[in-house]
Amino acid sequence: MVILHFEKKKQLGNNLQDFIITSVDVKEDWKNKILISFCIIQMHYDGEKKYEILKYDSSHGFCHVHRYYRSLKPEREILAGKELCSKTFEELKKDIICNWMKYKRFYFEKYYNEKII
Repeated sequence: MVILHFEKKKQLGNNLQDFIITSVDVKEDWKNKILISFCIIQMHYDGEKKYEILKYDSSHGFCHVHRYYRSLKPEREILAGKELCSKTFEELKKDIICNWMKYKRFYFEKYYNEKII
């Protein structure tokens, strides 16, 4: 059995400041591949500083979220009903892709009193 690690960084929107970073670990044997962990992060770069806006991950053996737009040191929020599987990974990735502007707006309005369009 082999454990494979994949990482990918993809631009969100039309600017060069917002990204989604995905990381997965997959266990592979001769029959199939099984997702064993994942991490999905929404990042914003302003040229000087990196801002982590939202992170979904399974680093503690269960699916949870860190909502940095609510608190800079948020508690892990367990995602009830979400299993560690490819379907959950895709669903959570889609959430960031569809809602990244809203999460970014919440973050900058809360911490920097900036209005983001």
